[in-house]
Amino acid sequence: MSAPVSFPAPIGGVPFDSDFAPSLFFTVLYGVVCLLGIWRMARKSSRSMLVGTTLIFIVERTVIWSLRTWQSKTPAEDTDRFLTSYWQMSFTAGYIAIYGKLLASLKGLMMGAFKPSRATSVPFVLGPKDFAPDPESSASLLHSTLQQDKYTEVPSDESKAELLEAPEDPAVARKRKIFKYIFLFFGLQSLTPLLLGIVMGQLYVSAETNAGNAAIVGPLRYVIASVCLALLLSLQGLLLWASRLRRTRKFPLILLFALALILTIIPIYHFIIMGNKTTSLISTAPGSDNTPAEKTAFYLFQVVPELITSATLLGINAKEVFSA
Repeated sequence: MSAPVSFPAPIGGVPFDSDFAPSLFFTVLYGVVCLLGIWRMARKSSRSMLVGTTLIFIVERTVIWSLRTWQSKTPAEDTDRFLTSYWQMSFTAGYIAIYGKLLASLKGLMMGAFKPSRATSVPFVLGPKDFAPDPESSASLLHSTLQQDKYTEVPSDESKAELLEAPEDPAVARKRKIFKYIFLFFGLQSLTPLLLGIVMGQLYVSAETNAGNAAIVGPLRYVIASVCLALLLSLQGLLLWASRLRRTRKFPLILLFALALILTIIPIYHFIIMGNKTTSLISTAPGSDNTPAEKTAFYLFQVVPELITSATLLGINAKEVFSA
């Protein structure tokens, strides 16, 4: 008889009967935040792409916690392997989607601070000297007389000024271009943990009986956590750099920095528990991530940071605060 395969313990464990109350609690909380997001999208003054994509994340988390609530009442031996795979993929890398919202918020701030100057109105009043006859032209006297008659009435405000486009400052245009490339680069990097998370999720459940897959899942989770942490630290660096620019508004930057800092708790928590191994998804031995203490740590250091950051983005009017 072959020895049991030791594989990485599932983040958050699998739902038992004792998880019914906390799972239902988070389902209700996410449901309330979901209603807030729908309200934001219904109002033209707060409707934006940032709100819409954040709402999608909230809906996904509401579904996850609803399913965990349901499965907590299912016998442990009937644990759905497909759901377990999906949860591991989502909990391992899904939170990086919030990083994308924070990055988009910073982009909105920076593009707004360095947007091209608006058109300016320059007075352009016609006077008698504009109709002075040209001595070299035989028809100049008749021409000036006709023009003078045309403007005998008091000119309207529209005729007193003409709209002139102020040329964009080359330095500002160059900065905007640099910002666009920076945000595009970091935005594309966020796809890395998501793609790795999909691969890891596909391999996870079979790792329970396949030592080869178990050997792949462990390093993949470390890579995902490393990339996520690096992206969040890079975002904080961008925020500190942006705070030194004179044009940027400081309060939105402070808020984004605080949210990024809260989100950083998750990959650090992952690094702490990554070494946990188990021989069964339903094991309750220490290190299985199924003990009451380990479940509590999961709720505090994974679920709460996700909820706080996503709810904050919907709680404020992101369209006004971040111009996004």
